[in-house]
Amino acid sequence: MRIHFSARDAAPRWAVTEGLQALGQQEIRVPLFWSRGDLRDRQVADLLNVIERYIAAQSKRIVANQTLQYGWTTLRFVAANAVEGADELQAEELRQPFEHGDPHYVPGVTLAIYLLALQDEAEQRNRLLGESVVTKRAQTAITCNRITPYALQSGHQILAERGSAGNHQYSGWFIGCVEKDHNHNDTDQLLQVHLSHLITSCPALFPYLNAPVKTALVIEPAQVIVFAPDQKEGFPDTVLPLKALPTLEM
Repeated sequence: MRIHFSARDAAPRWAVTEGLQALGQQEIRVPLFWSRGDLRDRQVADLLNVIERYIAAQSKRIVANQTLQYGWTTLRFVAANAVEGADELQAEELRQPFEHGDPHYVPGVTLAIYLLALQDEAEQRNRLLGESVVTKRAQTAITCNRITPYALQSGHQILAERGSAGNHQYSGWFIGCVEKDHNHNDTDQLLQVHLSHLITSCPALFPYLNAPVKTALVIEPAQVIVFAPDQKEGFPDTVLPLKALPTLEM
């Protein structure tokens, strides 16, 4: 598959696939709201290559109005306006992927690629070697019962550790307090919480959610201390903690 990017300098531009028809799939176009030469072109190409592999791995094809989960958001493919008789699908994304109301889609993949880049960059910046384990919004974390929304929002120090997940529903993340008198081995002191609700109260956790197993974090109001897998010494992330979940308006 080849990907063609608009030659024009000014936005809006387009990225259009060539070669999906050989798989029995309509070609896909993505509107780009930035100028030529932007690094995001490469991220869009990566996204389209992921979609190509998804299509090649299954017997069914993407049709108009079908949705596809991509990272922490959802893409939708709609019939593109006919241009020179082209039979194409246009990519759209959720406008507010962290909200729980009725979905509203907008053209493009701007936020989708930003969210994934935010997580990839956190791993690279902190040298978190090992296999990334992708999380999804429907997955859960285990928290101690002292990690309330109030505790998350009021600047309490928080411990986050990633272990192996025994099933697809559980992300492997444990979020706990740092109080020495609290027994985190007592199941009566633990809760199961959806990741989507957890990051609403603690946005600082979001960039690290795909970190390899055995990664640990200490989240503080002014910094996140990152412990790479199997390392006893942690180092402050050079980027300040995320204070709000990203939106298209940011």
